[in-house]
Amino acid sequence: MSVLSLDDIYTLCHDAIVSSGASEKQAAAVAQEIMDAEAEGIRNVGLGYIHLYLKQLKSGKVLGHAVPVVTIRSEAVTLIDAGYGFCHTAYLAGEVSLIASARKQGVGLMSIYHSSSAGVLGWFVRRLAQQGLVSLMFANSSRAVAAHGGKVPFFGTNP
Repeated sequence: MSVLSLDDIYTLCHDAIVSSGASEKQAAAVAQEIMDAEAEGIRNVGLGYIHLYLKQLKSGKVLGHAVPVVTIRSEAVTLIDAGYGFCHTAYLAGEVSLIASARKQGVGLMSIYHSSSAGVLGWFVRRLAQQGLVSLMFANSSRAVAAHGGKVPFFGTNP
C-alpha cells in the first residue's frame, strides 16, 4: 500500500479541484481542509469526500469561481453569501471580521449561506481556537435519520 504525504494530499486535491472548474482560492481552501482532515485521521470527510466535491463542481451544484460577499450587519454579526461556492472560501473571506468582532464585542456571529458542504466542522473551530477564541459551529444537513421510534428520516447528521 502506498502512503501519501500531507503535501501530496494537498497537491492531489488542489489540482483535481482546479481541473474540475474551481478557482485557485476555492481549491486552496478545500484542499487545506481535506489535508487537515487526513492528518487527524478523519478520512471519511478527508479524501473520502473529494469525489463528492468534484461531482458538485462538475454538475454545477457548486460554482467554482464564486466570490463570497461579506456583509457586516452589526458590530458582532457578519453575513456571508458564498455565491453557491464552497463554504471554506466564504468562511475565510469573513474570518478576520469574525475574530475582530469576538475580540471587541466579546461575541462574534457569522452566518454563511448559499454554500455547499463544510466538510469537517472542526477545521473552522480549530482556526478560531488557534486565535485564542472559543467557538461553536453548526451546519445544515439533509434529512438522514429518523427520530426515536420514527420510520421517516427527519434529522440530519451534523452537530
